[in-house]
Amino acid sequence: MSISQKILSQHSGLSQVPGSTFAQGNLNAWRAIASVGRQLLAHYRRRRTERQLESLSDAIMKDIGVSRSEVPFIAHSLAFGGDGRRRVRH
Repeated sequence: MSISQKILSQHSGLSQVPGSTFAQGNLNAWRAIASVGRQLLAHYRRRRTERQLESLSDAIMKDIGVSRSEVPFIAHSLAFGGDGRRRVRH
């Protein structure tokens, strides 16, 4: 299952809240669409940053103080904000 399919499946029931009005259901649907868009954009930015960092020579990586093993962490931190650790929702 792709990332976009996972995100869409998480938000698929937002517009069918029991007792909600048509307008509220539409608002929930638009919020879900916006959320999916933000998450897809963040994943795109993460991958683009990883590709750009991986394309640097070893000398440049050493000059900026970054090892190749840190690239995924740095890309995630820049794309999603924070310290790069995944957060678990309860």
